[in-house]
Amino acid sequence: MTLQRCILGKSGISVSELAFGTLPMGPMQANLTLEDGAKAIVRALELGVNFIDTATMYRTYEPIRLALTMHPTADVVINSKSAAATYEDMERDIELARTSLGRYPDIFMLHGARAAQPIEERPGAIECLCEYKAKGRLRAIGISTHYAHVAKAVASLDYIDVVHPLINRMGLGIMGGTREEMVEAIALLGKAGKGVYAMKALGGGNGLDQFAENISYVRNLEGMQAIAVGMISPQEVETDVAFFENVPLTAEMQAAITDSKRHKRIVVQAWCEGCGACVQTCPSGAISLQDGKAHCDPSKCVLCGYCTPGCPAFAIRVV
Repeated sequence: MTLQRCILGKSGISVSELAFGTLPMGPMQANLTLEDGAKAIVRALELGVNFIDTATMYRTYEPIRLALTMHPTADVVINSKSAAATYEDMERDIELARTSLGRYPDIFMLHGARAAQPIEERPGAIECLCEYKAKGRLRAIGISTHYAHVAKAVASLDYIDVVHPLINRMGLGIMGGTREEMVEAIALLGKAGKGVYAMKALGGGNGLDQFAENISYVRNLEGMQAIAVGMISPQEVETDVAFFENVPLTAEMQAAITDSKRHKRIVVQAWCEGCGACVQTCPSGAISLQDGKAHCDPSKCVLCGYCTPGCPAFAIRVV
């Protein structure tokens, strides 16, 4: 059996249904060595995964580049993202990706869009993305978002090619609307010809115990084309690929998934200064200030780890 391929909307870009999510291997989470990270990616490439998801914030360009050196192929599609707001900062991050990867990413996104009109939220960054695409340096541009109202609104924006929305069966981490409203937005995006691939189908690991049910829920949504799943070992890759190749999930496979994708949690250290930077950084509204300290609500947290680099006192960890 082989992994199913699809074309991301009208972009013409062919990708595997399973995308390799690199966030968990980076310093915000597992902090794998360069070699261990590359080994996991190489195993995915060997098994037919050709879609890699990364971001400036993830700091995972180096293991991707090493993996492509170890397993050279012209078929790999790389998507990266930047939280930049200005033209200059977006250009800096695109060029950082180019020099670090040894090539331009195929797709580049505005990371964590929160406004229904991204061009109003970060006009310079969008201008830069559009210019790089017009010059042929990027094949497609888009946004990632946790917000249902944003996903719905960008369906009508011609300059957006691909959307990376947060969606899971539990409704965990969805902002700007309900789970059902995000599902409706994804269907609308598909009808509008946008490429759509999901993030946090397992709720950042909170849905591991029902892996098959949770992945299948997202996989079968109208308009959904691919799913990014975080992976950190060759064994984990093999299990996830087998599931996407429709191999029935055995008790042993479920046990391996639960073990490899360990439950994580956000820990706020005692030296938290209560500055509130993490509150602004958290895309899921999971962090608040209580008694002068950061507090994480696990019912909202999707364990993305974005709060970690956002803390000037280094008081937040994903463990």
